[in-house]
Amino acid sequence: MLPEKTGIGPGLMFMLLYTAILSFGLTDASHIEAKYIGHNGYLGILLAFILMLPIILIAVDLGKKFPDKSIIEYLPHIFGNAFGKILGFIFLLFLFAITAWSLKSVVDVSNIYFLQRTPDSVILFAVLLTSVYISLKGIETISRLAAFVFPLALIFTVLVIALSYKNVDLDQIRPVFYFDGFKLPMGSLHSANMFFPLALVFMTYQYLTEKTKGRQIIIWASALASLLMFSIVFGTLGVFGAEGTLRYHWSLIELTWQADIPFILQTFGMFLFIVWMTQLLITISALNYVIAQGLTELFSTLNYKWFILILFLPMFFLLTSVTGGPLVLQLFTYLRISGLAVIVLIPLVSWLLVRFLGRGEPTDA
Repeated sequence: MLPEKTGIGPGLMFMLLYTAILSFGLTDASHIEAKYIGHNGYLGILLAFILMLPIILIAVDLGKKFPDKSIIEYLPHIFGNAFGKILGFIFLLFLFAITAWSLKSVVDVSNIYFLQRTPDSVILFAVLLTSVYISLKGIETISRLAAFVFPLALIFTVLVIALSYKNVDLDQIRPVFYFDGFKLPMGSLHSANMFFPLALVFMTYQYLTEKTKGRQIIIWASALASLLMFSIVFGTLGVFGAEGTLRYHWSLIELTWQADIPFILQTFGMFLFIVWMTQLLITISALNYVIAQGLTELFSTLNYKWFILILFLPMFFLLTSVTGGPLVLQLFTYLRISGLAVIVLIPLVSWLLVRFLGRGEPTDA
């Protein structure tokens, strides 16, 4: 293994995955559910979780088959050197895309609600610089930071759910079991984007020091994030309705303003934003790290820290050149669907080849 690699225990892996899935999903989960499903859109979260369960099992099984390798390292053993490296590069390119998606989310919500007079480029530079600094510290530090933020993030998330439920109108979310054609399955496919950070599992499983607990860790982290996301989407639809939710792309922030909050928590929305942004920064830092580590493994050159620094400028110029509007939203819509092909198909085909055709290197696992 490369000298930069370190180990993380089951607890730190849990914190990393929970933080990544929840923070990434919070960006637009309610908006997606309201747009593609409607009044019972919260069911899309449950179906998306069920859809991604096989990917969790595949990630664990491949991690045991190749205990000291990331997906970038074992794809060439499965598909052959040339094609395996191409697939690995596609995987890293997708991670780069969702990192950009996350960064744009931070910039957009900051500009709309809190820093209206600050240029987007300044916000982006500050966020990128922070994530680069964290990324340079390695996966263990990133995971420990996720563990440090976890209690505060959990408290604020539960509080916003509990306080906002006072204003829920059940008529806004009925009928519960009404399915309008293919809206529910299509919405569930779009909702699966909140689980894109599961890509981190394929890149970090080799760091897990107790791999026998891998399956439980990933499932429980995903389940807790899904439960909180389900509750938030349910509350958002209950307060605003499906049509009302579509008026706000950042409906979670709007939801905090509708809650019956005591005087001492009047700045609750600001606190929640800070906690959410911290979690998303941790996720962005983890993605930056695994992209850089993956490039190191793919090209067998430089150090992951050099790749982190090299990627800084391309990411900055890419996002400063992309403006908001229908085109960007349409591109992100395509990314949600194409991302499933990357997260689902590449690991699935790899697992089938390993298990049924004996591809890859044999191990004692």
